[in-house]
Amino acid sequence: MLQDKEILGRSALSLEAEPIISLKPDLVIEGVPPLKEDVRDHIEQAGIPVLQYWALHVDRTLPMIDDLGLILGKEERAKDLHHFIEGYYELATARLKNLSIGSQPSVYYMIMGQVSWTCGQGSDMGKSIEEAGGRNIAAGLPGNVPEVDPEWIIEQNPEIMVYHHIRQSESDAAIFSSLDELKERRDYVISQPGFDEIDAVKENRVFIIDSGIVTGPRQVIGFLHFAKWMHPQLFEDIDPEAIHKEMLKRFYDVEMVGSWAYP
Repeated sequence: MLQDKEILGRSALSLEAEPIISLKPDLVIEGVPPLKEDVRDHIEQAGIPVLQYWALHVDRTLPMIDDLGLILGKEERAKDLHHFIEGYYELATARLKNLSIGSQPSVYYMIMGQVSWTCGQGSDMGKSIEEAGGRNIAAGLPGNVPEVDPEWIIEQNPEIMVYHHIRQSESDAAIFSSLDELKERRDYVISQPGFDEIDAVKENRVFIIDSGIVTGPRQVIGFLHFAKWMHPQLFEDIDPEAIHKEMLKRFYDVEMVGSWAYP
């Protein structure tokens, strides 16, 4: 079981090459954030291939699952997971496809745990927001992760704000967030100077989402949260937390612990 394995780090950014090489793996798989460049080079120089996936959107996640099914000899299990994710994604997008421009709320997404960092032109997260029925207010800004001034956010006056919570990467950090942590992050966001003037704050539409459900296979859970936050009337019968629990139990044989979205 995975819980019996040695933990080398909580994030790729905290990993060093030698402990990885000492385990003599046949393959190293990296995601987001990626390994440090010198660490990757050292591993590859030791004759160990490194396979990289940027699974920030379903159109990248599903091919990754298919590839890993082939690599691990688990094609049927990969196919089941692929269909599970694709089914919920298609269910949500089918309900959202006929939305008028006027019914798409304006959204400000605070990426990588920074209030002033957002998702700009061509970003995967911006694409997910728009597919979930929102209008990304930073869609026209250059760069995947542009930095903006708080005054700009206030002027844009988004109807919904979403804060992307990133847990600490130190080796002794918790591997999941508590509800109190997510509440604290939300309090932090709404307490920013001038944010009390923003409609999202006035209307209690500021949401916190953990990084664990906006990347990789569980990205579909984050997507369902986005869709329900933006269009609750279309998703009254969808419970993203229940689907998350089902996914973890069915495909990973683990129970869900911690909190992943709030409120």
